[in-house]
Amino acid sequence: LPPDLRIVTVADQPRIVRERVGHFLVEFGIAIVAVIAVTMLLLPLRVAAIAATAIPVTVAITFATMRALGIELHQVSLAGLIVVLGLVVDDAIVVADNFVDLREQGVALDEAAERSASDLAIPIITATLTIIASFLPMAFMPGTTGMFITTLPITVAVALISSLIVAMTLTPLLCRAWLKEQPAHAPGHAQPVKARRFDLLGSMQRAYDSAIQVAMSHKRLTMVGGVLVVVAGLGLFANVKQRFFPAAERDQFVINVWMPSGTSLSETDSVMRRIEVVLKGESNIVSNAAFVGDGAPRFYYAYDPPVPSPNIGVFLVNTKSLEVTHGLVESLREKLPRIVPEAELNVYELMQGNPTESPVEVRFSGPDIAELKRLGAEASKIFEKAEGTRLVRTNFREEYSDVFININSELANRLGMTQAGIASALAGSYLGAPVSTFWEGSRPVNIVLRVDEGRRGSFDDLRDMYLVSPITGARVPLREVATLKPEWQESRIIRRNGVRTLTAGTHTVSSLFASDLLKKVKGPIEAIPLPVGYSMAWGGEIETQTESFGPMNVALGISLVSIFLILLFQFRRVSDVLIVMASIPLTVFGAILGLMVTGNPFGFTAFLGLISLAGVVVRNAIILLEYIHGRLEHGVGVEEAAIEAGQRRLRPIFLTSAAAAAGVTPMIIGGSSMWAPVGSVIASGLLCSMVFTLIIVPVLYVLVHGGSKHASVGDPTPHPLQPAPARASSFAYDPPVPSRHST
Repeated sequence: LPPDLRIVTVADQPRIVRERVGHFLVEFGIAIVAVIAVTMLLLPLRVAAIAATAIPVTVAITFATMRALGIELHQVSLAGLIVVLGLVVDDAIVVADNFVDLREQGVALDEAAERSASDLAIPIITATLTIIASFLPMAFMPGTTGMFITTLPITVAVALISSLIVAMTLTPLLCRAWLKEQPAHAPGHAQPVKARRFDLLGSMQRAYDSAIQVAMSHKRLTMVGGVLVVVAGLGLFANVKQRFFPAAERDQFVINVWMPSGTSLSETDSVMRRIEVVLKGESNIVSNAAFVGDGAPRFYYAYDPPVPSPNIGVFLVNTKSLEVTHGLVESLREKLPRIVPEAELNVYELMQGNPTESPVEVRFSGPDIAELKRLGAEASKIFEKAEGTRLVRTNFREEYSDVFININSELANRLGMTQAGIASALAGSYLGAPVSTFWEGSRPVNIVLRVDEGRRGSFDDLRDMYLVSPITGARVPLREVATLKPEWQESRIIRRNGVRTLTAGTHTVSSLFASDLLKKVKGPIEAIPLPVGYSMAWGGEIETQTESFGPMNVALGISLVSIFLILLFQFRRVSDVLIVMASIPLTVFGAILGLMVTGNPFGFTAFLGLISLAGVVVRNAIILLEYIHGRLEHGVGVEEAAIEAGQRRLRPIFLTSAAAAAGVTPMIIGGSSMWAPVGSVIASGLLCSMVFTLIIVPVLYVLVHGGSKHASVGDPTPHPLQPAPARASSFAYDPPVPSRHST
């Protein structure tokens, strides 16, 4: 390179990918440690070790399968792994627990290892498919949103299937190798709970025992409380902040520069150089790249370059770190307009999601430009009056002065001139006619021929321009064959679906979400009277949100139907399926509460968290119903079985919920505005719904089946001297007296 030239990196995508993946891998490692720690704290040491071993094995199988399927490691696939990490130990815990129960019943070592998995194969598969069904429909969402999120449900499904395989094959072998000793006490005689549990769990157990007794004594009041919990969750949703996609969290930002229409390229370049002087004076800016008359290359998926024009310019600015980017953007928004008051500027951080010109936009469509501009002006006034707006503008831009040339066709034809010939001569004289090409390396530069600048600078120069007849060779001034009339013209006319459409839009200050501004201006703008033949539609973030939430609602519906069918296969009774699915609405309160406590907004990723909760919390309800059915087969009454189910299943439900919540905690504390809402929704939603499920589901079961002692299974009451019939359960069945390692 010449000594006065140097190479500047405009955008280093490989570095950003390395940093982002590295950050997620750290979160993933923390999540693994957190899940293992929770497992070790809440289970006997050897059982916890077996369950914890399933995590790295499952992760290794998942990575290998992802590679075979062509799924790369990126923020979406890694987020899926973090979300599902707390769930991959559940099957291993269930199998290990069943092995311990079988050994305490006196079953031989080899038989216990075999039956620990085979007895529970179909129920565990059913429970796993339930969770997969809550995620998988997202893989078939259409459009850019579907392309963005497709790898998450596939990764979750691969991880869960891998954990199922590990639980069915490796876990029994580990149990046989590590849990060989026969329990010292006789089967059915348990070690005291306090000797093997933490005080926290003992306190939880005592509190729950009292709560479930009170709930059973006031069943209808309890159900009213459950309904109020759902209503309260919906009420909280009305107060939570909403933002569909957050900022991109990159150490870059963009400055768009618009000069008035008709501004020459040299004038735009002069303004850009004045801005560049300011940027070079900022110590936190590493480099910048300027593009005059055009936009930057599409280096980022959500960056939408402007249409090339002599009056536009773009700066792509690289900063020292992500932390200083936001402060630089705020300071330059105040400083630059004073430096170049003649230009319109937009200093902004890159965003996630579909690119939009403005986060809040309203579109007016109709035939007449003047009427569209009037409607746009009214909407712009409403935007300007609203607090928190900045850069209010329309996409038609300002008018520019033009010259209308009305050619006298009859006279021109007599002289051997045509309209096309006259237009070509004018374009060549003023815009330039290409005569050759000069190559700068591999870049072609056109060489054009046009009239000297001193003879094309005024209206009279145009009128006096001589035209040459290609037939007679006569030379006549333009004013002899045409009438010239100066007039104002529209610089831009935008059409959508072939109809003239003006868009009025505004940006917001950093402290105000687009959804909050929309609430302020929606009523006044929709109250603007529209003439006949004109229509109004909202654009910006709300349009993207509406387009994306439609397919996502369909995915949620498909998930619920799939879960219903899987549960119907498991329980073979619609009433039991509906009781289990009644736990799904109970997640709303905890999910929204989690967003409010952590300060995260509700958006695209938070909605993904809500969809995923549907399958996870259903599993807790399955635990309760499976236990109730087992107790009913042993001749226990419906209410007693329901109470005992909650008491005996408190610990495993808390264990699985705590493990899943611990798994997503790094997403919350990691600081990512993209994925923190997912962690907030899942962690808080699981823990809160766990409490509600343990109270509401047993009471609801008694209300539905309380009229018959064995209503849920339909089997005859076994004779007191006869053993109860064996029945496979999706979770290890506790005998009447709790076993030493029962979970």
